[in-house]
Amino acid sequence: MDNTRLESDPAAASPCPDIERITSPTIGFPSILTPGSKLSIDMCVEQGMPTDASGWSVQISRGVRRITIGHETTVDEGTYYYDTIQLPVSGVVNYDRFKYRVDARIPQDSQTDLYDLRVEVDGKEFTQENAVQFIPQFPSEPRFCVMGDPHIGFEGYPCIDVPNIDEISIFARSIEEVNQDRPDFVMIMGDLVDWSCPDNWNDLRNLLKLFQVPVFTLMGNHDYYWDNWWVGYPPMLPAPVRSDPVALRYYFRHINPSPRYCFDYGPLHAVCLDSGDDAVLSAVEAYGSGLTDDDMQWLESNLEGRPESFIFMHHPATRAGCDNSLKRHANTGCITKNRREFMVLCSKLDVAAVFNGHEHKVEYWAEGGVDYHTTPSITRSGERNGYRMVRLTAAGGYDAEVVWHPDER
Repeated sequence: MDNTRLESDPAAASPCPDIERITSPTIGFPSILTPGSKLSIDMCVEQGMPTDASGWSVQISRGVRRITIGHETTVDEGTYYYDTIQLPVSGVVNYDRFKYRVDARIPQDSQTDLYDLRVEVDGKEFTQENAVQFIPQFPSEPRFCVMGDPHIGFEGYPCIDVPNIDEISIFARSIEEVNQDRPDFVMIMGDLVDWSCPDNWNDLRNLLKLFQVPVFTLMGNHDYYWDNWWVGYPPMLPAPVRSDPVALRYYFRHINPSPRYCFDYGPLHAVCLDSGDDAVLSAVEAYGSGLTDDDMQWLESNLEGRPESFIFMHHPATRAGCDNSLKRHANTGCITKNRREFMVLCSKLDVAAVFNGHEHKVEYWAEGGVDYHTTPSITRSGERNGYRMVRLTAAGGYDAEVVWHPDER
């Protein structure tokens, strides 16, 4: 199975200008492969690069990362590499101006591990950490971790009496525990940063480097925020003032190039969506802008013939304890556009479960034969911080359990 059958949607390509880089796989959009399979690498580099395989070098490396955690946490980017493997390049295609696809073959005797990817061409070197994993085979009962809302860069909201926290230390402690538990992969469902700036994104990326299992990321409404001066007053400002797709430039360039994507992992079919930025419907309530009509068409095409699929997005579609009728704007915090249509489609196509974050609490609701799970924030829950561990079962169902932060049990 090549690249975990990871499929992004070209129609939902990131809006950022091109810079030279590895476009895919990345630290938030990794490739998981078995020995002997093909690794496809998408690159953005200058025109005129060689299309002969001999002009390119592809290496993967295993390393040990260091982190120092204190009252003011710092992440040490230093990495000591202890194993580097040269992969044979089997083909290169220049498919669109500055865009190249480089294919390399995974050796049959590859060691199971998570690797950094390094590509060299024309004297230039490009690296993506934790971008490739080798596994001997895909499990029949995959087990994965679902995390929500790290909010890296959170500085407190004095205007509404919300104090600052050491969110980096809190997140790093959970990463340490997840590494010991060794799920097959981790899904982080948005609000990766509290607001978009290079420092916050750099801190997030350095934290993602500490995972010893592959990580898939999604966007949340806070990731759209271009500044933090207004944070704490979100309902009082119109959405265009508070958010800007340009704020996502670093995310698309360096963490995950795809707003929406799907992948298969053994029997698991996962569909990952961007539920949008803020849509303010009153002076005191904020909702997610929701799914576009194009999102819905793409979603339906990726769910047809795939019963028991799992969907991941930042905002909930429905919430426990609220008005759970299929009204378009029933619940605070839920998606607005295509909310009803999304729930009807999930029921019609026998989706197993929808996982979301955003609300910073544990919630569960069943509607139309579909399970809806809200996962707490890993750093900023109103209740205890935590995450979910999910395992598919041989009988075709799944188990989902909440794991509370190790310092809050």
